[in-house]
Amino acid sequence: MGYFDPPPLSKVLWIWLREWQHEKGMSDENLAAALKLKIDTVESYDISAHSLTVEKIDNLIATVGIEPLVYVVIKYIKCVECLAELSIKSLQWEQRSPQELRWYNDF
Repeated sequence: MGYFDPPPLSKVLWIWLREWQHEKGMSDENLAAALKLKIDTVESYDISAHSLTVEKIDNLIATVGIEPLVYVVIKYIKCVECLAELSIKSLQWEQRSPQELRWYNDF
């Protein structure tokens, strides 16, 4: 079975926060202000979001409400569901009989 090395959770959360930001039409300047960061820091998170902290997310929630967090959590749940489905399919594939696998190998 292949191995998938997912990106760091901070990066994924940042991508989803940026997605939410663009859906809402929020500027980078407004996002930076809501997170209480400099615009340069917001832009640097696009490369590496390893210093994204709960405090910064809390700043965002205090400024714009809980909506961005709900958006990210829903995206995360969908991602976990998708990974679980892929794992189940992978297990089902591995449990095939040698005859079935031979049939697939003929292609």
